[in-house]
Amino acid sequence: MSTNDDTLSARVVEIVEAWDGAPGRTFYGIYDPDFGHWMSTAPFDGLIWTQDLRRRCEFDTRPDADDELKRFIRWRNGEEDEDGVGEIPWDREAA
Repeated sequence: MSTNDDTLSARVVEIVEAWDGAPGRTFYGIYDPDFGHWMSTAPFDGLIWTQDLRRRCEFDTRPDADDELKRFIRWRNGEEDEDGVGEIPWDREAA
């Protein structure tokens, strides 16, 4: 699912899995509470938002998730960045 809304309420959230009631793995995701969806593993120009927890992006650290959210915001705003977000990867050179 994609969105063209002018406002973005997505934010980084901490997720703690519980196993038999005890805290287990802790990781981070990007969630939009207004939209009710998670950022997915799909490319930004694909089905970037999902409710399927199996397809949600998971990050080991909050800074990693923050960086991905910033990348998405730059992409969404049509901004190029220095690490190549705006570049198209080519499988081969032109003949």
